[in-house]
Amino acid sequence: MDQDADGTSIILSYFDPFDLFESIRDEFRKIFPLENVHWKSPAGSIRTIGRLPVSLHAANHNGHGKLGMNSPFINFIIVNCISVDEYRSKVRPLIRQWLPEVQGQDTGSQHELQLPSVPIIFLYANAEIIDINIFKTMSIMEKIEKDFPDVQALELKSVYKSPKEKEAFWNQLSQNIKSYLLKIFQQRLDYLKNDLGKHHGQPPSVEQLVIQERLLDLYSEFNIVDEGISQLSMIKSLLRKLLLMNDTLKLKDHKLENHFAVSSDENSQISVSESLKNGTLTEYGYHKYFFVKELHFLLHSELNATAYLKVYKLLRTFLGTIETSTLKNNVNYLNFRYSFLEFMISLVSSEKMVQSPILDEVKGELLLLKRDCWIESVLASTEFKLHGRSVTMDTQYKFDNLPKTEDDFHDKIINSSKEIIEIFSKCAKRRRQRTIDYLTIEIGLLHFQRKEYENTIILFVSSYEFYIQSNWNLIGLKILKVFIQSLLNCSNITTLQIDDASISVSDVLKNAFLNLVNLSEDLEEKILYWQKFLELSTTAEQKIIFPVKSLFNIDVDDCIDLLRPNVYGIGLHVKSIFTENFEIDSIIFKLKNSDHTITFRAFDVNIKLSTIESTIVLETNEISFGDFVPVAIEISIKGNVFVHNFPSNNNKKYISILPLYDGNNVSLHLQQARSLKLGQYALTANLNNPCNAENIHLDMVVVKEDSSEPFPITFEEDADVPYLKIQDLSFTSKKIEYFPSRQITSFKLKVTLSFDIGRIHYKEINTIEINCFLPISVSVEDIFKKSLFFFKFLLNTSIKEVPLLLHSSKLKADAETKYDLSGDFEPPKPIILRSNVTESCLNCYQIKCADKFDRKDIFHLNIKYNSLKEYLDLIVTNSFLLGENDEESMDTFKKWRLIWKNYVLDKISYDFDVFDKERTVKLCSSEAIINKIIFMLKKPAILDPDMKKMMINCIERLVIGIPATHIDGTKYFKSLEQKELSLPVELPEFDQFFFVEFVPKEPTSKVLEAGVPVPYQITIENLECEWNRSGIEKFENVFEISSSNEWLVNGKKRFLIPEQSQTVSYDVSLIPLKKGYLSFPGIEITNTRDGATRIDYVNAFDSILVL
Repeated sequence: MDQDADGTSIILSYFDPFDLFESIRDEFRKIFPLENVHWKSPAGSIRTIGRLPVSLHAANHNGHGKLGMNSPFINFIIVNCISVDEYRSKVRPLIRQWLPEVQGQDTGSQHELQLPSVPIIFLYANAEIIDINIFKTMSIMEKIEKDFPDVQALELKSVYKSPKEKEAFWNQLSQNIKSYLLKIFQQRLDYLKNDLGKHHGQPPSVEQLVIQERLLDLYSEFNIVDEGISQLSMIKSLLRKLLLMNDTLKLKDHKLENHFAVSSDENSQISVSESLKNGTLTEYGYHKYFFVKELHFLLHSELNATAYLKVYKLLRTFLGTIETSTLKNNVNYLNFRYSFLEFMISLVSSEKMVQSPILDEVKGELLLLKRDCWIESVLASTEFKLHGRSVTMDTQYKFDNLPKTEDDFHDKIINSSKEIIEIFSKCAKRRRQRTIDYLTIEIGLLHFQRKEYENTIILFVSSYEFYIQSNWNLIGLKILKVFIQSLLNCSNITTLQIDDASISVSDVLKNAFLNLVNLSEDLEEKILYWQKFLELSTTAEQKIIFPVKSLFNIDVDDCIDLLRPNVYGIGLHVKSIFTENFEIDSIIFKLKNSDHTITFRAFDVNIKLSTIESTIVLETNEISFGDFVPVAIEISIKGNVFVHNFPSNNNKKYISILPLYDGNNVSLHLQQARSLKLGQYALTANLNNPCNAENIHLDMVVVKEDSSEPFPITFEEDADVPYLKIQDLSFTSKKIEYFPSRQITSFKLKVTLSFDIGRIHYKEINTIEINCFLPISVSVEDIFKKSLFFFKFLLNTSIKEVPLLLHSSKLKADAETKYDLSGDFEPPKPIILRSNVTESCLNCYQIKCADKFDRKDIFHLNIKYNSLKEYLDLIVTNSFLLGENDEESMDTFKKWRLIWKNYVLDKISYDFDVFDKERTVKLCSSEAIINKIIFMLKKPAILDPDMKKMMINCIERLVIGIPATHIDGTKYFKSLEQKELSLPVELPEFDQFFFVEFVPKEPTSKVLEAGVPVPYQITIENLECEWNRSGIEKFENVFEISSSNEWLVNGKKRFLIPEQSQTVSYDVSLIPLKKGYLSFPGIEITNTRDGATRIDYVNAFDSILVL
């Protein structure tokens, strides 16, 4: 009634002596298979059996059915009775005869396993016996239960009061059957395990195999997957042991099934234990048994992607086992394999399968296996041909599925391939794209074989390039040749639609010929296709771009050279695979970095390529400096462009483009202005050879290091203008003012200089770093004296790491005739300034005024200086690198001096302490910086070899330290381009200023004694007349002699200085209180506005000897 594909089901046997079953058969079919049967395993876990197939088998007239290995779980008899006599004479005797037979029923095995089962008596109740007690005191059902107390008796209704009652009755019956089945299942399980336990510790035997196989059948019948698979493994292990131990137990040779099938007839199912015992177990039967059993459990596990993949793996393993055994030599092999795949396809296509993408993929794989099997079988059995395929078999096989004609053969291949392509096209992420491509190729080749060239073109117009790009060169070459032949055979086709564009056939052929040149390994074939390409190039409507690949071998120099003024070049080494020379139209080489792309070109109609390497120098008039990555080389031949793309991964090559010097270069030197006023920021732009060029333009753009910050400088004081354009430059030197937007020590400018020389346009782009910090610090102090004024300046370096050389310090006044200045500082050789007090410079300037001092008058302190590093750079370059008076080295060095300055001197640091103490020039730069500089210099061909050796040797010597005691520093001091800083200095604001003097009234030769008064005249002079103080308010001033423990003052100690008086004098006596050298008492003059005033106290530092 309900079975799995392998015939596995629960068997219920019914005895129908009154022919009643047919009236209720349909009702039984509705409750089978049983669903959601819950079994509690011995371990305590609940297993849910989603679907339990049930088969109803009719017993014979004795109530006993021939069921082979599978004994019924339930035996039931269906009876009916309408009278006492009928019950006593017919029904009860039948039941009594039937019961012993079903209760004693075995499996049919010779090893007599008496498996438990349950008998049930069904009383068929129709309208005549409902609710009638024919035995006066009891009903028929009660009478049956009384006569057969050990047997379950159930009423089997055929008449119902309502549909709801009918539904409830059969639902209840279904639950009863589930309960009986689970009970019998557990009893049989316990019975078999107990029986198997009796053989524990004994050698392997067929009896053990019988029991284990019955356990397997029990698990299989109830679809208990995990235990069933484990049991299957134990059977396989036991069977192998039996075959190894007993020479009489061997697998027999047997022919393959002509058509693979799994019987649904229980009596036809194989038993390995019975077959082994009977000597009928064959090699094929052995493999099929385990395949069918494992397949059953997989199909009754949770049907998901994992299960479907396991099913696919199982069938491939089964087929592989057959193919690698002697069974492959069986004449039925092809029929077997084909029918087996049909069976599996039918199985996975059934409605019972849970649909999923993996199931579709498995189905597609099976259809592909079936297709290939069918093609191989037909080719082996007929004279039919298939492009690119041939089959040779040693065995003369039979095959029953042959097509009638070769056209039918081809048509079926195309249709089956399209069916598979449709299935695989639905796979996610193009997982089966390669298989789709393979099938498409076969369809295309089949069209080509049938001379259906247009169909071939449609399929191959885009696919051959895909295979070439995917490095499937063998397939790509084959498809390409077929594609070309198809195009040549379709003279009516002039254009093809490719990627929504209409492309002429000649252009398509050109591209195809070049692909053949690239893919073919035969040199003569390459030359032939190359010639065809060149012939088409003269007539083709559209020029193409094609990768160089194996057509040319290309090598590029590692550095850029200065070929002539403002023209940079690079060497390109090209060799073709063809022996014959051919001309090229042009070559272009592109490099790029994050900011710019540079293009080098060679336009020379005389450039020819062959197998001999040609060196071609490419040039550019538009250069940008920095590190660049090669992008592509484009070689133009008859208008077609061959492109060599450089790798963009971690293997990419870097080429450094560095500025090189030529005396005739039109170039720009940009630096911080060497002469500045305090608070002023400016650049100096020096233009070399401006007279050689026209239309000179300068563009400067400030580089922003951090996008979140504002631009570090602007070129307009009150606006954010981070760029500057200067057109039609005609100057040789120009100062360009800028304004910092915040406190900075340096900034970067991207500078573009463009100009024309004749009809040729030139451009140079460079990123320049400008150091804009002020390395010198100046503090000033003013000193007042009668008729004199002094400025005292303290000069020092503002940065500890930047010692300075001070050449001179001079003070000038705007009003030169008004002031007489003295005190300019200009040592015979520069002095070193450091950030400590001991190595600073103190300059004092005496200022005399011919008129009155006025704070509106401005003075300027002009300081000329250099950094000590600039001085050492000069020594290192001229003495250590080039050598004294080495004119030849100097001439060689000129070209590379910018590299030496920008990439060596600007990067290194000196140990100034060592230089001060030992007169030795030594580097203090980190090892990483030194290594980076040397690495840059060692790059192939970046420098002249001799110059490279000189530079590296100089750096290595500097790391150790080079003595400089023999060097005449004066020569290098004079060679320095001095920097100048001008500081504006103002006179201080006017303060009330007095001159005070104690004048002795007695001869100075008189000996002074303690306690003896000494008369003095105090002179107080108001010096305000020496200052221009118009509009300044006057205040009263008070003079006071300070108290002291050395003197007593006899006379006026404190008094008001008359406002109108210029000079005031009065007498006092000073009485010394101590002996020895005594200082004059202190004085103080205060005003009524803000306290103390300035005083020029002549006696402030005088002392008197008292005896």
